[in-house]
Amino acid sequence: MIEFVLIFNGQSEIRLLKWYKVLLAAEQAATIQLAIRTVKLHASLSNGIIDWDRGSLILRQYADLTIVFAVENSDNKLLAHEMIHFFATCLDRYFGGVSELDLIFNYLKAYHVLDEIILNGRFCEASTKAIVKASTAHDQFELANIN
Repeated sequence: MIEFVLIFNGQSEIRLLKWYKVLLAAEQAATIQLAIRTVKLHASLSNGIIDWDRGSLILRQYADLTIVFAVENSDNKLLAHEMIHFFATCLDRYFGGVSELDLIFNYLKAYHVLDEIILNGRFCEASTKAIVKASTAHDQFELANIN
């Protein structure tokens, strides 16, 4: 099971964070700070797997953004590594070339794409086309409700 999904930039500013495991707010903050420090400590590792006390941190770096999935030891780490790339591909197709600004100004859309891929800490959809289509339909639904 995925504990959390984290995207942060080179200055360690969090751009997206989604928890799938229930923890107290203080524990969440401490865990995220530890995860960012651990990833920064392994700065030469732009793609890979880092073992830590809670399981494994699976990471991939895209430009200035680092995407991290924290998974349990019993999970398939290679699948999680590929799902990070799949998530980045879905964001790229949805936004037409994703950037850090897209995550800042359209964070709700980024969360929606993530929710289409991961449900309750498990991967549930593996079709880029289906995810982009569902996210676009969600946008159209929101626009129809506004007007």
